[in-house]
Amino acid sequence: MTLVNGARWRIAAVLLLIGCSAVFVAGSYFLRAGDDRRQSSQALLRSEAILLELRERQRLLRIDVPHFEWLERANVFDARPATWVEVMDGVRAQMDATGLPGSLRYQLLGSDPYTHARPDTDTVVPRVYSGTMAMEADLLHEERLLHLFQVLHARGLVSVEACTLNRIASSEALAPRVRAHCRLRWYGLTPPGGEAS
Repeated sequence: MTLVNGARWRIAAVLLLIGCSAVFVAGSYFLRAGDDRRQSSQALLRSEAILLELRERQRLLRIDVPHFEWLERANVFDARPATWVEVMDGVRAQMDATGLPGSLRYQLLGSDPYTHARPDTDTVVPRVYSGTMAMEADLLHEERLLHLFQVLHARGLVSVEACTLNRIASSEALAPRVRAHCRLRWYGLTPPGGEAS
C-alpha cells in the first residue's frame, strides 16, 4: 500500500508541477500580451498625433497655396540681393540696347523679413522677404519711366514707394529730359540655401 500511496503522491506532485508550470506559462503569456497591448496603444497614440499634425499642415498648405500661386504669377523669385543686381543690370543692358538716350543707377538698401508675412506658417512655407532700392534714371520723357516700371515688374514683384521727377535742361534734341529719383520695394522668397542677406 505504501507503494501505491507513494506512486499517488508522485503522480499528484507531477500533476501539481505540470499545473504550476501551466499557470506560470499562461501568466507570463498574459503579462506579455498586456505589455504588447500597452506598446500597441502607445504606438497608436503616437501615430494619431502624427496624423493630426500632418492634417494641420495640410490645412495650412490649402490656405497658403493660393497665396503662393499668386506669388508665382507675380514672378516673385528668391530674395537674394544678387538676384536683384542681375535684374537691374539686365534692365540697364536692355535700355542701352534700345539706342535711346538715358541712364540707370541704383543702390540696394537691404532686405528684411516681410512684416505682413504670417508667422504661424513659417515652418510650413518659405519666408517672404522685402527690400528697398534707390533708383535714379535719366530718361527721354516720362513715358519711358512707366516702361521701366513695366520691365521691372515683368522681372519680379516690385512696388514704387516714392518717385520724384525733375526736368533736365539740354540743348540737344535727343538728350534725356527727365530725371527720376525713386524708392522701390521688391519682394522675394527665402532662397533654398538660406536666409536673404
